[in-house]
Amino acid sequence: MASVPVSLTTGTYQYNFVAGGTTAWVAGTYTVSANFNATIVKTTFTYSTAQAVIGSGASASVLITANTPVAPGATVNLGVLSTGGSGTVSGFVVAPDGTSSALPAAKAVTGAAGAYSVSWAVSATAPTGGYLVYAKVANTTSGLSVWGLGSYTVAPAAAQQATLTTVATGVTGIQTGVTAIQTGVTSANGALTSLTSAVNNLNTAAQQINGLSAAIANNQTYVLLLQHSQQSL
Repeated sequence: MASVPVSLTTGTYQYNFVAGGTTAWVAGTYTVSANFNATIVKTTFTYSTAQAVIGSGASASVLITANTPVAPGATVNLGVLSTGGSGTVSGFVVAPDGTSSALPAAKAVTGAAGAYSVSWAVSATAPTGGYLVYAKVANTTSGLSVWGLGSYTVAPAAAQQATLTTVATGVTGIQTGVTAIQTGVTSANGALTSLTSAVNNLNTAAQQINGLSAAIANNQTYVLLLQHSQQSL
């Protein structure tokens, strides 16, 4: 884990991470140690790779996704999908500063059993950073009550605009490069056309020279014959 800053007013600090996701994570009890000015404190948590199982072999999972990043004052659109079917959705959202708030009411997606949408407006003064979303779908028919974990990021609009500007600049650079290539190809085609024309002109001149050479040769032959005839007379 990385170092995290300590609040100068409260003396608290927070570090968020998501358990699992790699083969390095195995089921068991994990110890987390924090070191501040040579003072070490520890706590533990239990990690399990098994799905929630209730009843006679029934199992399910909850998938959560959200639009990200969002700017303060914008709207978060959250999607929740339970493989255990429809039920009651509840949960909470954890902000970067560690505070939590209840998950707003979910709306069932028409025609999709176990699918829900949740939307809410982000406060204009919301802290920037990563937010964790914990959602539970409780199905009273099957008896399944399964939690899922998702996340989204709140970033200033200026930062998002800077990213868009960077992308736009990159696209412009690519377009400029393509235009330069097209110009080069056009110039090369023009040079090739000029070269072809010059070669054709040379061929024409060569033919004219050959014709002139033949005419000169015929005239020389006629003069020789005329001289020979005069000498014979």
